[in-house]
Amino acid sequence: MASSALPISQSPRSFVSARHRAASRPSLAVVDASSLGGQLHRLRLGPRGSSRIGLPLRRVVVYATTADVHKKRQASGPRDRGFVGEMRALAMSLHTRDQAKEGEREADAPPIAKWEPSVEGYLRFLANSKVVHDALETIVQEAAYPCYAEFRNTGLERSEKLAKDLEWFRDQGHAIPEPSSPGVSYASYLEEISKKDPQAFICHFYNVYFGHTAGARMIGRKVAEKILDNKELEFYKWDGDLSQVLQNVRDKLNRVASNWSREEKDRCLEETRKSFHFSMAGNGAFHAAVCNAPANDNLFSDGGVFYGDDPFGHVMPLFMLHIVVIVFTSRAVYFLLRPFKQPRFVCDIISGVLLGPTLPSLLSRLLSFFHHVFDVEGPPDYSHIKQRYMDAMFRTDNVSLMRSVASYGFMLQLFLISVKTDPSNIWRCGKKAFAIGVSCMVLPFAALNLLSWFFEVQYAPDDGGRTVAAVAGVGDPNALVTIASLVSDTMFPVVAEILAELRLLNTELGRLASSVSMIIDFGWSLTIAIANVVMRTMYDQALPLVHSAMGIVAMIVFLLFVFRPWVRWIVRRTPKDGRIAEGQVLMVLLVVMAMGAVSETFGARVTDGPIIMGLLVPSASPLAVAIAEKVEVIATGLMLPLAFLNAGMLTDFSTIEHPKVFLGLQLFMLTGYVIKFFAAMAPAVYYNMPVRKAALLGLMLNFTGLMQLLIYVDSLYSQMIQPEAYAAIIVIIVAVTAICSYLVAKLYDPLKSNKVAYRKLKHLD
Repeated sequence: MASSALPISQSPRSFVSARHRAASRPSLAVVDASSLGGQLHRLRLGPRGSSRIGLPLRRVVVYATTADVHKKRQASGPRDRGFVGEMRALAMSLHTRDQAKEGEREADAPPIAKWEPSVEGYLRFLANSKVVHDALETIVQEAAYPCYAEFRNTGLERSEKLAKDLEWFRDQGHAIPEPSSPGVSYASYLEEISKKDPQAFICHFYNVYFGHTAGARMIGRKVAEKILDNKELEFYKWDGDLSQVLQNVRDKLNRVASNWSREEKDRCLEETRKSFHFSMAGNGAFHAAVCNAPANDNLFSDGGVFYGDDPFGHVMPLFMLHIVVIVFTSRAVYFLLRPFKQPRFVCDIISGVLLGPTLPSLLSRLLSFFHHVFDVEGPPDYSHIKQRYMDAMFRTDNVSLMRSVASYGFMLQLFLISVKTDPSNIWRCGKKAFAIGVSCMVLPFAALNLLSWFFEVQYAPDDGGRTVAAVAGVGDPNALVTIASLVSDTMFPVVAEILAELRLLNTELGRLASSVSMIIDFGWSLTIAIANVVMRTMYDQALPLVHSAMGIVAMIVFLLFVFRPWVRWIVRRTPKDGRIAEGQVLMVLLVVMAMGAVSETFGARVTDGPIIMGLLVPSASPLAVAIAEKVEVIATGLMLPLAFLNAGMLTDFSTIEHPKVFLGLQLFMLTGYVIKFFAAMAPAVYYNMPVRKAALLGLMLNFTGLMQLLIYVDSLYSQMIQPEAYAAIIVIIVAVTAICSYLVAKLYDPLKSNKVAYRKLKHLD
């Protein structure tokens, strides 16, 4: 039976954070094993744990339901007779042989050598278990189908017990985490199937509750021995005789199933495998939750589709599919939008959104339309398409890998942008750039903070009795401050990248925009650092902050006095038309990775070290050209699109429950961009810049890119902003960047400006 362990997100600081989908592979159809002539019991194992007829042993059990399971049910004892015996036999066969004597599945990985649980991981497990049990008990109480009412007050209910345990941990001084994405996803799935498929819901009901009384109770005792001084939690206590309680529930399950047809019973059994995938029974996910370690899984297929395996149920095939799909889609969208002068950022984020929940939602609406057009019998229910697509396409293990690769590609991308930038041109703009930068920082931020008072803040007690403030449809009130700061911020790598795509980076206006963006970026970094110093000093954490600052200074000193001379030595030794050795390029890339790790270690952004490195590489040198040639295609073409696929995975327009707030947040951000536009124009005109160029500069400083997008993603994962607010943000940043890029490309012609200046000089002669 399925353990009650749930998959837990593993790192709160991971590049992408909170809405992971529970891992699940497509269920195979259940057929009557008697039609196989009893050959299943005489299969001999071939290589790699597969049968002689080409079916892997761990897949064979899915086909053996009616006849084969009936034999196991007879051997299991009188208490499991009836349909419960069939459910138990199939559930036990899905365990490995190490987990249960009736298990038929080969272990996916060697056993864990040393099991060291942690309180933090265990609390995440309990929080996720709480949200799942809350959903189960709510569904049974509401009883969308009459058969659910049979299972009210069975004595197996765990929500109240879990609440007591979490309160005990809180009293011990531990912070109780919010339920993470796997638990929330499982609860949502239970609510969905309970409304349309009672047989599937009963399968989950049985596996969750009966699994908890078996293997989970034993694991709970082991955890208590290691980290709780043998304290027995209420989660593992039942009122009365547990064996009698279980027998009463078995009788009710058999009574409900007696009214089902054979097809309905088989549909219930089919759901067993999905129940195991959601609970992650027997594959190390409980170890991942409790010990902060990743779950074990096969990276590659066990033999391919012709051996009954699902290749995309494994990590690497699905990951490679992710790369192919997002790169192809991004290139197609870029081809379509190229006449409109759209940057890659706009095309990539549109591609990611299309491949996220938007695709199955559009497909469901299209099928519903044809359902009505052709007058098909029955209600048009296609809601399962979205759930199955998200479960298959965005599994937890693959999302983690996708984040890791995308974050490395993002770091290389920022390094390449810095390499192509000549910092000497940026600092030539003087007081004009400084005045424009300060104006763009202060005015939009101040105005948006005043406008944030129009959003209604609601107060409600949380589970611990504390009063929590929230803005309906947005999230934490501090989210509005974060949005205001990002709207008023203009990040140098973002501006440099889009201007380089538009071939305007080295123009007069492009250099001024780069200079202003660097001033704004540096100003915000300094502001945040000062705020961090003040906050940590207030909480007596000044010493770690000093150590962090010393580490960052040491990194900068190393780059200035070791890396920079070394790079210039390479450039001097290379002839003008000579080639840079691959070993030297490789060493530079290794230093980039090392500086990213050092930046993160000392509390800075992982991209800070690589950006400084890129600015220290001579922009027109053979070394810069060699780095761009060898790295750009891999980093920008293959790795970076995965970041947009992850961002699109989180964009779900069906989560919009407050349309007025959705539109209000977009108007809030748009107002900030408009104020920023005029805040850039005013100082520029004051310094005798033509109004047309000043307006173009204001448009350039409203460019938004991947750096801001990733901060919004992290805010969603940390639950600072709600999913519908995130969807509103995605819409407005795409719209603003698309419009600004188009207008800049159409209205600014640096060659024409140079010709006009040349004619004026000639006329004066």
